[in-house]
Amino acid sequence: MGSPEESLSIQITPIIKEREGIELKFAFQKKPEMKNKRMEKAFAQNGESVVIELFENKNLNSKISLKVTPLVEVAKPTKGYPGAIRELHLNDSYLFKNDDKLVAHGNLRATTTSDEDEICLWFADDEGLFVLGFRSFDGAEPRGFVQGTEIKIKYGDVHYTWVNRNSLLPEGKWLVWVLRYPLGQKSLMEKNGQGILGKNGMIGIAAGKDPWTYATRGWKDKVVR
Repeated sequence: MGSPEESLSIQITPIIKEREGIELKFAFQKKPEMKNKRMEKAFAQNGESVVIELFENKNLNSKISLKVTPLVEVAKPTKGYPGAIRELHLNDSYLFKNDDKLVAHGNLRATTTSDEDEICLWFADDEGLFVLGFRSFDGAEPRGFVQGTEIKIKYGDVHYTWVNRNSLLPEGKWLVWVLRYPLGQKSLMEKNGQGILGKNGMIGIAAGKDPWTYATRGWKDKVVR
């Protein structure tokens, strides 16, 4: 723009119309020339460009145009892992809180002998105890996913990323169910010998018919190291 007082603002609102295409609503304003926003519409197919002429200066024989190419990708919904998980290995794994705070790291391994058995992971920090399952279980909510070498979950404004050296489950993006127990006595972290004690908490693994019950026993009762 020619001076600090001049500005150009553009707002684009896409509206997907099934079997028709994408309607694009433009609202733009050039100050100080325009007191009110100018509204325009355009229609485009997915992946095809459309050009909107915003302003024209006939004296200078010039135009200001905007070229937009809408691209809509339909993501498949994340589903629960369809089969039984008979073994789970976490090799040189690291659990991070909000990308920059290391909770704990180490190797964890669990195996089962029956398709009725389950495997769950858990961790504890100053937010509480979190139990992670790959199938729905009592009280848990789908709050994350596992894909490749990472598990990502979100609880409130807190993000956790559990990074493993190798892929955790076969190819795909699978739901992770999370059950949180509020923090009770902080000393229970140190008394619970079922996991690995780290810098800012603990990580652990459990297997069995109801592994989440086993994983939380040390949190609610008493576990001897």
